[in-house]
Order: sequence, then structure tokens, then C-alpha cells
Amino acid sequence: MLAACLAGCLAVLPVAQAHDTEADALPASPGLRIGAAAALSWLGADPKPVPAARYPGWLGSGQSASDRSGAGLEHGAIEAGLRLNRWAGAALAVGKHQDERAHVETARLELRGDMAQLWPGASQGGELRLAVGRNRVPLGGVVDAAGHFDRYALAPLAKRLMLNDDWIDDGLNLAWRGTTDVGLQAVDVGVWRGRKYPGAPHGKAAPALRVQAEWGDLQADIFAAWLAPQGRGAPAASLSAGHSHDLPDCSKSLVGLVCFDGRSLLAGLSASWAPHGWPVQLQGAWLSQLERGALYSNNGDVSYRGRNQGGWADVNLMLAPGWQAGVRLEQVSTRHRLNGPGASSVSLDAGLAPNQAVRRQALHAGWLARPGLRLMAEAGHEQSALGHARWAGLRLIWSMDDMWSASW
Repeated sequence: MLAACLAGCLAVLPVAQAHDTEADALPASPGLRIGAAAALSWLGADPKPVPAARYPGWLGSGQSASDRSGAGLEHGAIEAGLRLNRWAGAALAVGKHQDERAHVETARLELRGDMAQLWPGASQGGELRLAVGRNRVPLGGVVDAAGHFDRYALAPLAKRLMLNDDWIDDGLNLAWRGTTDVGLQAVDVGVWRGRKYPGAPHGKAAPALRVQAEWGDLQADIFAAWLAPQGRGAPAASLSAGHSHDLPDCSKSLVGLVCFDGRSLLAGLSASWAPHGWPVQLQGAWLSQLERGALYSNNGDVSYRGRNQGGWADVNLMLAPGWQAGVRLEQVSTRHRLNGPGASSVSLDAGLAPNQAVRRQALHAGWLARPGLRLMAEAGHEQSALGHARWAGLRLIWSMDDMWSASW
């Protein structure tokens, strides 16, 4: 009985609904719902900053991460869900990081319908959802949940380096949600503008596919996205520009920039296993990014092929009702091939050497003080071409999915 209770507690601890793409942002019945979440943290690191602003060997997004050392607002979000009737609704979410301006994370309209009513002869039941607007591109439950309001303070390396923490974009997504407990559970087919990393301010629309299935205690996702970025820039490795959230524009000037034109295939798989009656949950994800095209700077224009891959594995434990602990192991690696006159100069500008895998290990412990309020402690260690880095910290995470609601 105790093990079953602990396993049930484990299932409800992870993330706030504002950042969980599997949670339904719309109220169950016609009406309006407002929710909010906030994470406050203090991290002590040696050396600073944490996380590293840039890793040697990676092209990157052209944006550098905020220094999380010290105390501050890790992330805050407020979300509103409106259901007009059974078929239509809308969702809006605004977020803010510690030193950034508030930004819109979700702004979409939704139309919904039961498969049985739309296609009486359909072999599959469930619900169809058509969403138009801004949203997180669905990549799977484990991938989507890792990062903000997660068990750990730092976004997984694979998400940081291949998704710039989160891929939020404007587009259209057609989703199917099943109603059975076994087999196919969800399918998402979307077309996104591709103007956010791993895309670029210029380029073609990006199609994406995600499929989820479930077999008892095991849930698995697979996804793929096809992008065609044009003029995706990053500051030259010789520059120490510091923290920035601006995307470099290669169409204006190449001074101090390295730019990529070509195609990018992003794919990944993830799984979560929570055996019934046991106070343990195993999760993991693996992402791969294959890029081909032209890499250029003021010092050359060469043919480029790059392969980025990596992921993470989590072991989450319930020690007692309301208490949890866990470990996360991560690794990412990258390979590059440049051909053409000036390849060495372009590689130097891009900072593609030294090229060394990045590894990270982190431990956490948490206490659910009351529903919606968690106190977390963690410690971590990272190895990269930059050397060794260590950090420890405390986090307070508050979330209220239904802060205010009204029905009609």
C-alpha cells in the first residue's frame, strides 16, 4: 500500500501545467481558467557562469544563456485558457526569465471534434484538435517537460544545444488524442514558420511529426522535424560578446559572424517507465540533429556537414510521501566536416575546435510542502572542453493551475 501511495505521489510531482504540452490548457467546460507558476532559485557555482555561455565545438543558436549563479527569478508564467463551447477555445501564456523581457509562449486558437462525429466510419476513436498560432512544438512528454519548472535547475544539454532550451514557434498543428490505455495515444502533424532556432529568421516553413504510444506502465514518443534555415548566425568564437538574446542577422553584415544556410533534420525519441506499485520512475530522451549546407564568414565559404547528438537519463525516487530524490546523467557530442578553400579559417571563426563531448551529472532532493509548492535542493558536476564546473542550489517552485476560473 505504501509503495502504491508513493508511486501515485511521484506521478503528480513534475511540472506546472503552463509548461506541460500534454496538459489541456482549456477548461473542461465552457468558461475561463487562469493559472500561474513561478520558480525562484539560488545557485552557487565554481567557476561562473552557470550554465556556460558557450561550449567549444558547437555552432549554437547565436544566443547565450543567462548566468544563473546567485539568487533570482528562474522562470515565471501566467496562463489563460478559454473554452467558448465544445468545439472552440483559445490559450494564452506569458513567461519571464530572470533578466529578460516578458515574452509570449503560447497564443493559439483551437478547434476540436470527436472522431466518431466527424467521421462516423472511422476505425479509430478519440479527438481531433486543430491549433493555429504560437505554441511549443510538440516533441514528446519527456522532452517537453524537461527544463522550466523541472526537477533540475538547468535545462538538459541536448535541449540547450539543439533547441535553444525550448522550440517555441508560430504555426499550425493538427493533433489526434486517443482514448484507450494501450497502443497509439497521440499524433501531432504540424507546419511551423521555422523562424526560431533550430530555424532562422529567414528560411522555409518547417514540417514536424510526433507520435506517442503507451503499453501499460511504459510510454514512448518519437518525433522528427525538417528545417531549411537561411542566414542562421552566431558570433565568431573570438568575440566575447557576453549574454545576448538577440539573433544575429547575416543578411545585414558578416562582420563578427559565422552563418549557416542549408537543411537541418531534427529527430528524437523518449520514454518514461513508472512500474505500477513501485516508488520509482525511469525516464530518458535522445536527440539528433543533422545539418548540411554552407557555412561562411568573412574568411571563407565552405561546404558543411554537422551531426549533433545526445540526451539524458533520469532515475526518480519517492523516499516517503511528499519526499522525492533523483539523479540525471547527460551527454552530448558533435562532429563537423568542412570542405573548400578557407575551411580552416571558417572552422576557427566558428569555434569548432576543441571538439569534446560535454557530460553532466546532477542529484536532487525535493519536498512537497503542500499541493503546488515544492522546495528542491540539487548539486551537479559538468565536464567539457572548458574544464570542470560544479554547482549547488536551492529552488522554490510554486504553481496553481486554477488560480481563478469562471463557467457559463
